[in-house]
Amino acid sequence: MTAQPTGTLQPLSETGQTVADPGQDVRGRTVVDSDGTRVGTVADLLVDTDEKKARFLSVEHGGILGFGASFYPGFPR
Repeated sequence: MTAQPTGTLQPLSETGQTVADPGQDVRGRTVVDSDGTRVGTVADLLVDTDEKKARFLSVEHGGILGFGASFYPGFPR
């Protein structure tokens, strides 16, 4: 039997940590689907607090200045 993960997911912006290489930070980048259609913008990274690894992307879609926007997780590649 394998051990279950014990970490929790937390937005990187709330951890006080940064991306090791700022050139690799994907926040603010456009997200497109497999057809090339824009679906949103990466708002934050959801980080495993134990492993200190990005597990999901928080993608913002719609709204104006953050009001009325919806967020959904995406998987980093």
